[in-house]
Amino acid sequence: MKPSDSLRFMGKPVAYYKNLSRYLGGATAAILFSQLFYWSDKTDNPEGVYKQLDELCEETGLTLEELRTARKKLRERNVLIETHKRLEHKIYFRIDFDAFDALIAEFGELDNPDSPKQENPTPRNGESRFGEQGKTDFVIDQENTTLDYNTRLHTQNNNPLPLTGQGQSADADKSEVASPANKKLSIDYDAIVDEFNQAVDGTPIPKVKVISEQRKKLVLSIAKLFKKQFGNCETETFRGYFDDFIRQANQRRDRFYYGGGPTGWVADFDYILKQKTFVKTYEDAL
Repeated sequence: MKPSDSLRFMGKPVAYYKNLSRYLGGATAAILFSQLFYWSDKTDNPEGVYKQLDELCEETGLTLEELRTARKKLRERNVLIETHKRLEHKIYFRIDFDAFDALIAEFGELDNPDSPKQENPTPRNGESRFGEQGKTDFVIDQENTTLDYNTRLHTQNNNPLPLTGQGQSADADKSEVASPANKKLSIDYDAIVDEFNQAVDGTPIPKVKVISEQRKKLVLSIAKLFKKQFGNCETETFRGYFDDFIRQANQRRDRFYYGGGPTGWVADFDYILKQKTFVKTYEDAL
């Protein structure tokens, strides 16, 4: 059987409101929005629908990296609200329809996007906010992804946490960063920096402008620790860690990590990427 002949057995194609791509930042963001929109009226939880990242990957056909980028674009446009319930190891996703309406208003009125007259595959199950009806399925053709830091936090794990000096040092030489073994970690340094800058936005912690070789070594060192402790070192794992550090820093009345100490010292990227800092954060001991 030719590959083209087997397409009919792969399920229905991905369907989404394609005209939203220009408003939401691209096709992947529109696909994710459409899927979350589909689930939005199927939960009574005010925080939205609970979804694991690998589950969203399966439902939409997006890779984990594409999903990360799509989430970022929707958050930047304020149409997606994510609530991280770390003690429950869950992430809830909710569409902010008021923000969506305001976003569309900035571009002018939508001209009946993806109406049944224009495109049949677009409608979702049930009656949509755009007055359309129909039923479609997403292609499930995505390998399972590992759980991120948010789903692992506070769960029991017997793997020891090696500190700097007990195993791989944070001061690995430059050749190690580019070694074949480390390439398997698939570290996206720019994406990690981007997640860090989003996490510290609105705090006194300075944003990163330069990802130097020394900082890459710090990222590599803690990525190895994540890999050993959680089984993965994806960008989402870093984001979960950054968010947890900020959460604990916000809980300190003395605002120590924000310059509230006697010396006025403020935590930064280099400090947060130290293995000792991660251990304290993971153990809720900041």
